[in-house]
Amino acid sequence: MGVGRVNRERVTLALAIPLLAGFGALSWVLLLQEPLAVDTRALAELPLRVGDWAGVEILLDTGVEEILDADFNLQRSYLHPLGDLVWLYVGYYGT
Repeated sequence: MGVGRVNRERVTLALAIPLLAGFGALSWVLLLQEPLAVDTRALAELPLRVGDWAGVEILLDTGVEEILDADFNLQRSYLHPLGDLVWLYVGYYGT
């Protein structure tokens, strides 16, 4: 083992330890932060009537909501007098 290789290993170790410690400290700080407050009023207040389109709320199945794990789910169908139908789903993730 040459002197140059030993010096490179020491330099690498001297850089790696503070980087790992810094990463660990940053992870700890992020873990301790309060969760974001989610204000979903704007989404909940989306109009049920848009022009000639009339909307109806459609509740998601509890199992589906658990799988999606969104902070807020909105599902609707909008029907036009001419018979056209549009399905709308919005899943909001505050993170």
